[in-house]
Amino acid sequence: MDIMYQIMDGYNSVVAAVYFVFLVLFGSFFLLQLTLAVIWDEYNKGQEEAAEREREAIKDAENEKKKQAAAETQRLRDLGRE
Repeated sequence: MDIMYQIMDGYNSVVAAVYFVFLVLFGSFFLLQLTLAVIWDEYNKGQEEAAEREREAIKDAENEKKKQAAAETQRLRDLGRE
């Protein structure tokens, strides 16, 4: 804050005050946007990972059904041979 007061003393105080208010507001807005972008990116990564896990779970369930159906078919064939 010392820099602000030095500039206000050296130049027009109204212009310096407006400049520093703008600087603080712009800086705050920029950091807020940066924070929200990081949060949004992490949220999307989590959503994509969850969707991928769900697809893998569905694929595993389908493979398990196929194995069970093949085992049941084999059991029925074995019963027919007896």
